[in-house]
Amino acid sequence: LKATVSVLYWNHVIHMSNFRLVLKEMYKSQDAIPALIEVFSGDDKHALERKRSISDYYVDVVLRRGSLKVSIELMGDTLHKGEKVELERLLDKDQKVLVTGVAGVGKSTLMQYIAHNWGCDKLWTEKFDYVYKVSFKTFAKSGCRMYIDTNKNTLRAFIAYNLSETAHNLWTLKGRPRKNKPKEPNEYLDSIVLGGRTLLLADGYDEVQFYRGLHEFEKLLGEILEQPQLVLTSRPNAAERLRNHFNVIVNNDGLDARGIEEFVGKHANWGTGDRIKDFLAKHTEIKKACRIPANAAAVCLYYKKAENGQGKVTEADLCTQMMVCLVRRFIERSQQYGDRKPTKVKEKIRSINKRTFDTIDEMKALKALALGAMECGGGLLFAEGDPGDQMPSTIYGAMEKTGKLLRLSSVYGLGLLTTKVDGSNVNHHQYGFMYTTFQEYLAAHELKTEAMAALEEGREEAVVKKLAAIRGEAKYAKVLELLGELVETEVSWAEVQVSMYKGATKGREVLHAAKRLKTMV
Repeated sequence: LKATVSVLYWNHVIHMSNFRLVLKEMYKSQDAIPALIEVFSGDDKHALERKRSISDYYVDVVLRRGSLKVSIELMGDTLHKGEKVELERLLDKDQKVLVTGVAGVGKSTLMQYIAHNWGCDKLWTEKFDYVYKVSFKTFAKSGCRMYIDTNKNTLRAFIAYNLSETAHNLWTLKGRPRKNKPKEPNEYLDSIVLGGRTLLLADGYDEVQFYRGLHEFEKLLGEILEQPQLVLTSRPNAAERLRNHFNVIVNNDGLDARGIEEFVGKHANWGTGDRIKDFLAKHTEIKKACRIPANAAAVCLYYKKAENGQGKVTEADLCTQMMVCLVRRFIERSQQYGDRKPTKVKEKIRSINKRTFDTIDEMKALKALALGAMECGGGLLFAEGDPGDQMPSTIYGAMEKTGKLLRLSSVYGLGLLTTKVDGSNVNHHQYGFMYTTFQEYLAAHELKTEAMAALEEGREEAVVKKLAAIRGEAKYAKVLELLGELVETEVSWAEVQVSMYKGATKGREVLHAAKRLKTMV
């Protein structure tokens, strides 16, 4: 009997040792990160397949230790003032860490980087025997929910399903070879060890918060939060209910000044980096926006276009590229749009690629908010919990332009607003634009939309009066500058459309209206 027990024990040890090697190899193989910003249709149809080495292209983000007793505030004019913490020391003091950050700041990439470095024996090898990286958005898949429902241990089943997903993705990248087909979830289930020297990386709680109240989700979330070693990522506004389950909050502030320079150096063509740095030195608001890696990638992309002789780089171009990137991400991750048929989602994305933002209700509302706030005094700070839990009366009409009453949280999901907790009431948020230039750009875009509509209807006098009324006000100086750049782009775009569709009455109307507006600006 002792001999049998001994054999079983050593078989188990060998099996678990092999499983640990499987985990390490899996995360080690995830050595590429998707392009932070796609080259859109008409530029490079293969761009979606382009991936970059995580060891060559990853740039460290700024992590700052916060406090559970202070309100979470997103990126604004200044970075957080909390104690800066190096990634290697992230779990030295605390074993349960909530990492918050705005859309596109690199929360998911950070989690991939942690798992990859553990797999390569470069991070926390002596600290943890097992590391499991799971994505909350996997729960949105019906197959995942059905699998979890058939297992008593919800978390183990969720981890197994995520491991199987990762294995299938890696197999697909290798061209789906007949040998070494990926394992199904059940083949991982019995090997999963929790507690002890196990670290769980749970990414993207904010992407599935709409499942709150669902029994299966609450059970899964409860088991995740019970883990003794845990790193969980989320946008701040979604993470309020989780705060008390963690020892500390760490804010992902994105790239600092040195990080932006390093990012540009790695992603820009040779010789272009200095020109980008000069541009950012002159446009401080755009430089602030480049703390978000996706925005920095947009700057590199547009300078690449300029180097290829595809036109000059303007501030409006860069803002537009950033908006396109953020809105695409919103469409692909939002429950509202994600639950629709794939063809409908593609239609929305095609309209965004053409810079037609008004097909997205949240973007339409945000544009109206930007201009409405300028008209109300220039700034914008409004709170959830105001009339109808929607909007204060001064800018309530902006939301009505969509024909719907949207919640502030829906508009916030675009990733263009900043938020902070109002005083001691964690359920009361105040919102504002993340960067002044974002508000000015959206106000210019809305002003252009209103003016173009008026000109097409023959109401030229109304447009003249509107522009004359704001031209002398200092707060509109940048808005009018961006409007001029947008209209110049609109004229060029309209000329292309007219040349392609000769005889199209609508095309000629847009062209003539844009040219008239250009002369007014």
